Formats: sequence, structure tokens, C-alpha cells
Amino acid sequence: MDIGAIRLELKALLGVNVDVLIPNALPESFREQRLLDYLQHMRFICLYRMIDRQRIKKSTIAESIETV
Repeated sequence: MDIGAIRLELKALLGVNVDVLIPNALPESFREQRLLDYLQHMRFICLYRMIDRQRIKKSTIAESIETV
């Protein structure tokens, strides 16, 4: 898929105009900051999913105990 197709698909999905660039098209300092932002965001999502899985396990265990 080329950049133009990605841009059109994102626009259709999000309903807003988007810019799609390859990483080397961005100034280095800006690129590094966006990468750090992305990594922090992904770390948060992973942590949230881990907590959610633990919550599901605990509720499943609690439901199993209640039915016994």
C-alpha cells in the first residue's frame, strides 16, 4: 500500500484530513519526540490491558467461588 492509499483510507476511517509521512521526512528532533510519545502511549495501553486481564481473572474467580 502506498502513502496515498494509506492517507485516503485513514481519511475515510477518521472522517478528517490527515497527513501521512515517512519517518525520514520529519525533522529528527520532531521525529524523536513523536516516537517517545508513541512509546509512552503503547506502554500505557499495555499496562491498562494487564490490569484489565487481572480484573477479569479476579472477577471470574470470585464468580466461581460464589457458585460453589
